[in-house]
Amino acid sequence: MAIAQPSGAGQTAYATLSTVFTLVRSLVNDALGSWATDAVLLPYANSAYRHVNSELGNVQAPSYIKDDVLMVLPAVAGQDASVQAVLNNAGFNNGTSNFTTYSGVVLQLPVDLMVPLRIEERTAGSTEEWIEITDMTDAGGLPEQLQGSRLCYWEWRTDGIYLLGATQDEQIKLRYEAAFLDMTDGTSPLEIRDGQNAVAFKTAELVALARGGAMAPLMKPQYDDAIELLKNRVAQREQHVGRRRKAYTSRHGRSWL
Repeated sequence: MAIAQPSGAGQTAYATLSTVFTLVRSLVNDALGSWATDAVLLPYANSAYRHVNSELGNVQAPSYIKDDVLMVLPAVAGQDASVQAVLNNAGFNNGTSNFTTYSGVVLQLPVDLMVPLRIEERTAGSTEEWIEITDMTDAGGLPEQLQGSRLCYWEWRTDGIYLLGATQDEQIKLRYEAAFLDMTDGTSPLEIRDGQNAVAFKTAELVALARGGAMAPLMKPQYDDAIELLKNRVAQREQHVGRRRKAYTSRHGRSWL
């Protein structure tokens, strides 16, 4: 028996924002778009999109996890236990100098980053195995010690990734929870699988509130049901994911060369 194969380019699992606009216009009794035009609905739809994004992100929906963001962090100028390096939206500071690019790559946190989850390192220019850097965010912060050849530790605070720095250039790989960026028009993809209803009901609720609020109470339970279905899908997936507890290591129990 022949097995059906994908039949063409341009297919996508994601609906476009225009499908949300069409549903919203029906929900607010303006199917023809006499006042609920795309331009009018767009800011409400983006607000709804961010809201759905946050709700799904809070239950660690896998669509919001990005990995393999690579960059090389330049070495510190010299060993000093009082010096810390930081990677943030402005670039990278190794404790003495600012860098916005290095080795041909922009040094900046990803624009859609919400929270870093894991950072790994290896010697810049090498093909050695990645070494996970210890997260000290909830463990009292970075230790005060001289820099070695490895970055060793990182801490997330004030919207920046703080590090001890290293005496050699280190390449890092970043895994993080991402926020989807705002959509620009009806052709923008809605990057939430089967998320049209949740975004549309939340958009309609916001529009109704802006126009007097009479319909808003009718939209809220519809949104609650739609977002719950999406969350349940995440929960069902998590039930099939095996978990293994990490082995305990003390704060200074790892050898760094």
